[in-house]
Amino acid sequence: MAPYPPSGGLVPSLREPIQLAVRRILIAAALAAVCLGVSTAHGGGADTTRFLVVSGDGDWIASVAPTGIGYRRILDQHRAGPAATRNGAVIAVGGPHGISLYNLMSGTTTVVGAPGGGPVWSGDESQLAFGRQGSPAECTMGFNGEIWAVFANGADVRKLLGKPFSSYGSPAWSPDGTWLVYDRVDHSSQTCAVSAGMYAIQLSNPSDEHLIATSAGDPAFAPHSDVLAYFVGKGEAQTLRVANLDAAGLHDARDVLGGVDPVTPPLWSPDGTQVAVQCKKGSRYFLCMVTPSTGAVRYVDFHGYMPFAWVQPTPGLSFPLGRANLQLSARQTRRSCVSYLPSNEACWATYRITIADTGPDALTSATLEFRADSPFYANPGDPFLCLNHRTQERRYTCGESESGYSTYAVSSGASRTLSLTLSSARGVRGPVTLLVHGDELGTASVRLQLPG
Repeated sequence: MAPYPPSGGLVPSLREPIQLAVRRILIAAALAAVCLGVSTAHGGGADTTRFLVVSGDGDWIASVAPTGIGYRRILDQHRAGPAATRNGAVIAVGGPHGISLYNLMSGTTTVVGAPGGGPVWSGDESQLAFGRQGSPAECTMGFNGEIWAVFANGADVRKLLGKPFSSYGSPAWSPDGTWLVYDRVDHSSQTCAVSAGMYAIQLSNPSDEHLIATSAGDPAFAPHSDVLAYFVGKGEAQTLRVANLDAAGLHDARDVLGGVDPVTPPLWSPDGTQVAVQCKKGSRYFLCMVTPSTGAVRYVDFHGYMPFAWVQPTPGLSFPLGRANLQLSARQTRRSCVSYLPSNEACWATYRITIADTGPDALTSATLEFRADSPFYANPGDPFLCLNHRTQERRYTCGESESGYSTYAVSSGASRTLSLTLSSARGVRGPVTLLVHGDELGTASVRLQLPG
């Protein structure tokens, strides 16, 4: 899931008076490269549950609090379609040689099964189902997809599902081990016409497939129950639905959230009371925490990282929140003034801003804020323009509005540089304080000069 800045952006006009308004910049971050960085002590407040996420490029796996703060890397190799046990202790990742099992408690790695991806754990966490490339697909010029299974100890590698002109994916294993629910796409052998739906099998008889919903997919079972969450529809405006599954099929289905733009299947909270999905609010993307029993929705900014598990660490394993030690510096690279009208003159200065993180773990969501005693514009980069407003203390600030944002990532021990333009009326000079602050971060600041 990737959040996107709002399209467009304001451009300051020197022909108009400086407007008194506010803008805010969110600096998203995922930092700190600590491989297998887990702890045996609980941390992070009353809610010790954690999301496990994959970076946008798939190069690392991290943990993060349900509030979206405290990103901390735990695996630092290329990942594809991972799955985790309920306590997060073992992460399964598909690959060209089999399913790699990373045990975060012991620090060991084992490989089981056969080449494949997208593994999912069985309810008792003794087996894994995973997707594999099957026979050539005559209609799609690619390959049919299959679903295989293997025990976590490497025994009994077997194909569960797969036939010509069909592809299988997104398997979900019921907590009691009775059901496997999955997506299936079929192609007509004569016309190659496509039909798709969500199917289920009882694992005692894998050959007996049942279509349980059309135009639906990405199923996920709630912990310790037969309640299934899944998406209905196509494209970027799908609906999240929950229903009960039994031998007669789905029943008591109800829609709990619309406007979903899914990247991963729904994620149930460890206690089964909430479902996390990607969704949109206005022009921005969030991770939406839905409470199916009430329909309540809470929006959390996850800054483009894709969550794949919502875990409850056991007393012997927890995921501490990432920490950062911010350093901020600025260097002026250019200054000039211009006059469009005798009564409308302005100057601007360009600064090179460097944000460094010398902390051991991760930079979380942060805010960039400007403060000055005179009116000014601050433009930290396209497409966002930061105007300013006057406070009761007769000072001008910038950074309190939610009408725009940009994202930046700075790894531990590294830095991120951005260009900043300040402008003010000719003759208006004085200091501007630039601050970076946020949860788990502390504050870093640097002083700039208005160019007027």
